[in-house]
Amino acid sequence: MGGTTFKVGVIRDGAVHSQEELQHRLQRRGIDVAQPTLSRDLKTLGLAKAPTGYVAAPGPAFVPAEARQGTLDRALGEFVL
Repeated sequence: MGGTTFKVGVIRDGAVHSQEELQHRLQRRGIDVAQPTLSRDLKTLGLAKAPTGYVAAPGPAFVPAEARQGTLDRALGEFVL
């Protein structure tokens, strides 16, 4: 599962009330992500913070090709030697 898609999956698994909580859930699943990257990805995915926490769209999120490429480039830069 891709990085941003994985984040949406974690949010759909249960209420996430803060970026810090999402960061900890991802770390427990073996994904280490910096807070600025997490914040940027949440914006890219169009996730919003509601009174109950971050919410994901019920279906697959539409992410423009340019944003997907930027996210992929960042991920490759961070994780590929």
